[in-house]
Amino acid sequence: MSNSQHRFCLLVMAQIGMALAPALAHADIQGFGDFSGFKINQNDSQGLPGITILPGIHSATDLTGSAPFEARSIFDTTPQPTSHFTASFTYQDKDQSPTADFAGFAFVLQSVSGGSNAVGSDENRLGYNGGNFGSSVAVEFTLLNPLTTGVFANGSVGTGPNPISPVSLLSGHPITVDINYDGAILKETVTDTTTGLSSQTFSSLLQLPFTTAFVGLTAGTDSGTDQSFSNFQFTTVPEPSSLALAGIAAVGLFACIRRRSWSMLTAPLEF
Repeated sequence: MSNSQHRFCLLVMAQIGMALAPALAHADIQGFGDFSGFKINQNDSQGLPGITILPGIHSATDLTGSAPFEARSIFDTTPQPTSHFTASFTYQDKDQSPTADFAGFAFVLQSVSGGSNAVGSDENRLGYNGGNFGSSVAVEFTLLNPLTTGVFANGSVGTGPNPISPVSLLSGHPITVDINYDGAILKETVTDTTTGLSSQTFSSLLQLPFTTAFVGLTAGTDSGTDQSFSNFQFTTVPEPSSLALAGIAAVGLFACIRRRSWSMLTAPLEF
């Protein structure tokens, strides 16, 4: 191989390294595990949140219980990339509340000074409002009729604009929440795993105010609601531009290999 061909291949390999690094590298959260990678926070004087350690991703926490006026949060202790991601978890109202409560929960991405220790206030503040969540985005779920969901920011709470009917958070059934963010649109799918009923909503976020964030859940109660969470997952998705760059680099490598192979075939034999 000539010096120019050698330099060409080195350039291609360097390009591949630069392309594949952002395209393939991602930090996943696959369940609560033994909870050693999470921080559970409590802003009330009631009993501690319950935890159940199970194999795989199935470990669970009763983040709030049946006692009144609880405010809790759980966050992974390692900030995660947030430009494109998928997230999911299973929610269950274990009290099977016959009536709606001034309570609810939120999936939260936050980059605040308190880090994984952040927690808000009880009742319809959802453990999110009143906790110095000045740089955050939350997908909120309220248990007060009508049952709704919506995207809020920086610690604000309210009745979301999107109803989740025909799914009911008060049914006592395990409810799967799937969230997908493509860098501009947040898609949310809520599914009752017992009945198969499902609801899907879309929210325009344009761009998150941070590139990495602590990822977790918050919850608050009024008269008391045992809110259980399990199967918590978060996966960073490669940006389309990175995947395209990786493809270009792969084409370059293929060309380099072909050029080297051709040069070896056409080189004069030496004896």
